[in-house]
Amino acid sequence: MISKAELKELEALNRTLCKVCGPKLKGWIEERREKATAKKRGTVAVADGPLDKAVFVRALTACSKVAARVNSDAGGLVRIEQGGGKLILYATDGELFVTRTFKHPFVGGSQADLYDAQMILRWLKSRKGKWADACLRDDGLVLRVGTDTVRLKPRVFASGVVLPKPPGGKARKLATIFSSDLRRLFIRTMFAATEETRRYAFNSVCLEARKDGMTAVATDQRCLAWAGFVGDVVSKGQFLVPLFAVGIINGLLRDIDEVVEIHAIKWRGGEDVFTLSSPSLDIQCRQVEGTFPDYGEYLHIDCDAAVEVDRADLLAVVKDVAPFCISTNDQRGTFRLTAAKGGLVLRSYAKEHRGQRFKVAGEFRGGRHSAAYLDPFFMADMLKELDDERVTVEMRGFETGIFVKADCFRYVLASVATSETKARRERNVPLKAEEVVTEKWQGSPAQVKVEPDDDAE
Repeated sequence: MISKAELKELEALNRTLCKVCGPKLKGWIEERREKATAKKRGTVAVADGPLDKAVFVRALTACSKVAARVNSDAGGLVRIEQGGGKLILYATDGELFVTRTFKHPFVGGSQADLYDAQMILRWLKSRKGKWADACLRDDGLVLRVGTDTVRLKPRVFASGVVLPKPPGGKARKLATIFSSDLRRLFIRTMFAATEETRRYAFNSVCLEARKDGMTAVATDQRCLAWAGFVGDVVSKGQFLVPLFAVGIINGLLRDIDEVVEIHAIKWRGGEDVFTLSSPSLDIQCRQVEGTFPDYGEYLHIDCDAAVEVDRADLLAVVKDVAPFCISTNDQRGTFRLTAAKGGLVLRSYAKEHRGQRFKVAGEFRGGRHSAAYLDPFFMADMLKELDDERVTVEMRGFETGIFVKADCFRYVLASVATSETKARRERNVPLKAEEVVTEKWQGSPAQVKVEPDDDAE
């Protein structure tokens, strides 16, 4: 027979078990009930967890941008396919082929239909919830967010519209790289490309597989950005990836943490097609026609002086000096960057605001004092894309400009041709002694000063 003391111990143990295991048991019961309800409604009954709504919306947005470039009945349409425990999104504009795969169990057999991507996005964005379910049935696509459910009918055309298939053929493997590293390569270089020039090679990012790793280069003839990463390179190759495709690839790689393989596929007329493949993503892209300029000589020019500064401090100073660089003469949007023993001095070169001088402290690494005339907006765009704490600025004279170094990153910004630089070039006049700032600045290295210039007009 149980004594009163033993009974009290059992009651205390029971309360402890209910307190610890009660929430888990309640959550398990609710999960089983939700799966049974989903199966009864015909929506996706997920074993490992439903789709992340934010990730699904970003992938569908990228596919929608590609499909919107099609000028036919298939414009704006995305093919949604299910089968083998996967949900697949496919979109193409005839030159860029995107296939995004999600691991997602489904109810019913294999099926594929065309749907309006914008209609799906509008409904998903109007519903609150972190998770979303999707399932293809005979009568359409069933979407569910929380307790809200909608059924969308596929787009059917009498002419039988079919999206083109991605290029096929024998693939030549070039390299293997992590998705985060590849995205970082594109982010650090794509800002330097342009869509305004008639030379189509400048409307792209040059992705190259070398013996020492993968490199990416972009230029618009005024600035050049180079980035590199060590990767497993199998064979050499070079692709001019269009700027639009680079933006789509970056958006899709954001939610993928996988190893990406880069291949070259022979397509029509022996053209090499740039291909990315991973378990969750497959992209085939035609490269831009043309020849990328030889940029090697710009990365190996002797410097006059080198100064190491904090990237955030330099970015703040460039933003401060930018409003004073607006003028109506030939010095429009220009500031003078001078390297001295104390760091860097940024001075507005516009005639109306020549009385402003900005300073940022740094470590002078030798060389003779030098200066260059630069565009503040080009320099700010570069500093925004870097995540390094320190950068090294190398001065290369009035004609060449500056050279910025960081971890696996190089940036060349050409000097702006002004009336003063032209006169110095003609007379071969070096930097004036009084233009060199050598005084010691007070305060911490992060402190920025604004002082009136002595020779202000």
